[in-house]
Amino acid sequence: MVIIFIFIAGTFFFLIGLSYIYWPKIIIEFNSFLKRFLFDEAQILPHRKKMGIIYFLISIILLYLGLQMSGIILPDNQKSLSQAYRYYYLKKYDKAQSICESILLKEPKNTRVLEQLALILYSKGNTKEAIKYCRKTLSINPESHNAKKILKLLENKQ
Repeated sequence: MVIIFIFIAGTFFFLIGLSYIYWPKIIIEFNSFLKRFLFDEAQILPHRKKMGIIYFLISIILLYLGLQMSGIILPDNQKSLSQAYRYYYLKKYDKAQSICESILLKEPKNTRVLEQLALILYSKGNTKEAIKYCRKTLSINPESHNAKKILKLLENKQ
C-alpha cells in the first residue's frame, strides 16, 4: 500500500515537473483551477470546517506512513524483539527467552529472533539448543553472518 502511494506521488511530481518544462499552459490552467476550487473565498468560508478536517486527516495519514516507513513507529514484534535484547543485556535470560519464543509463534522464520534465542540459550548454558537454533537460522538464510559467527563460537565451546 505504501509503495503504491509513493509510486503515485512520485509519478504526480514527475508529471508536474515535465509540465513546467514542456507544457506551461497546462500549469496555468491547473493553477487557475486550484484558485477556483481551493482558494475561492466563496467556497472556502461555507466549507472551511469540512475542508479543514479533510486536509487534517490527509496530513495525519501521510505523517503516520512517513513515521512508519522511517522506523520511528515499530511493528509490535520489533518492539518485542527490542525488549528481548534489553532483557538479554540485563541478564534476565528467562524473560528474554519468553519474549523470543512468543515472537516465533507469530513469525517462525524470523532469523533475528532465532539468532537472539541462540545467544540466550548459550548464556543459560544450553549449548546444544543454541546450536539447534543457529542451524535453523542457517537453513532459512544460509548467508546469515551472525548465525555463522554464533555457530562457530558454540561449536568451539563444546
